Amino acid sequence: MKSLSIAIPILMAMLVSGCSLQLGDREIKGEAGEAVLSYASPIAESCLQALSSNDYTAFSKDFSEGMLTSLNEDMMRVMRQDVIPVIGDFVSLGSARVYETEGGRYVKVVYSAEFGKESGVIATFTFLKDDPGHKIQGLWITSPKLGKAG
Repeated sequence: MKSLSIAIPILMAMLVSGCSLQLGDREIKGEAGEAVLSYASPIAESCLQALSSNDYTAFSKDFSEGMLTSLNEDMMRVMRQDVIPVIGDFVSLGSARVYETEGGRYVKVVYSAEFGKESGVIATFTFLKDDPGHKIQGLWITSPKLGKAG
């Protein structure tokens, strides 16, 4: 288990670095933003519900190959132990903003989510812009109660 305990801080560091808006991120509004939300919101809701219910199969069903490697079942359980007791179970997605990142290669959707013990939790999901399968490329959860990242 020692290798897992070392991997978690590394994964968390990667999650922290990717969750904030970056110079060059451009907000996508109107129909283009709504088109992204039409696929991203059901995926995000399903993923966060599965995290709350400790269901790795449902949690990871929309992960890219890289995410499946980076966030395996053991890592999800550790993440869950660090997140759910602090902010509670997922309740609902709130408002969302959509951004184009890395020169248009990715879209980043930033939700203000409601959890049982905290409102305004920031849940960020990243997708490859031209991926017809809409696989999750990145997932971050941040809030004041969690500190920098969860």
